[in-house]
Amino acid sequence: LWHGVNVMSQLSSSGVLGTVKIRKAGFPVRLKIDDFVARYNVMGKRVEDILSHAGIPKTHAQKG
Repeated sequence: LWHGVNVMSQLSSSGVLGTVKIRKAGFPVRLKIDDFVARYNVMGKRVEDILSHAGIPKTHAQKG
């Protein structure tokens, strides 16, 4: 049997409700790299520079 209060508590604790709020606000969970570059290119850095600065090896990133 499902208990509404317990279900809502579990959804909140697991971060599902937070994700729903973020998505409703118009922010996708994952951006394709091309969309990221198009959207955030105004920062004046190339994606490779951002990844390097963040300490993320190129082998841990993919395009598309």
